[in-house]
Amino acid sequence: MAEISPTVVTTNSKFREATWLNGADDDTFKAVGMAAYPEKTLQIIGVLNGADSGLQGSNDGGTTWVDLTTDGTNAIVGLGVHWVWENTEIVRPKTALNGGVTTDLTYILGAPAILG
Repeated sequence: MAEISPTVVTTNSKFREATWLNGADDDTFKAVGMAAYPEKTLQIIGVLNGADSGLQGSNDGGTTWVDLTTDGTNAIVGLGVHWVWENTEIVRPKTALNGGVTTDLTYILGAPAILG
């Protein structure tokens, strides 16, 4: 069981990207602050083998985590690119075990800065 830290890159203060590489079914993911970037998309790439994946958010420093959604109702699940509806203080990927299957997932969370 590993704790996966994100690589966070901000380019010209216009776009922020956090990437968690090679997450397995027994790994945990460190959270990253993205509240200053309210328009986010999450891309999940890799092999699920029946496991569940998604994104969680917290507004209390990580004491309580909730599943984030694409539209305020439907949780982010599965491979692909997903729009993130909520804008929480911190976020982290999740992989839910489903019978001890082997997974290999990369999560890429991207967000443009809001320019005013």
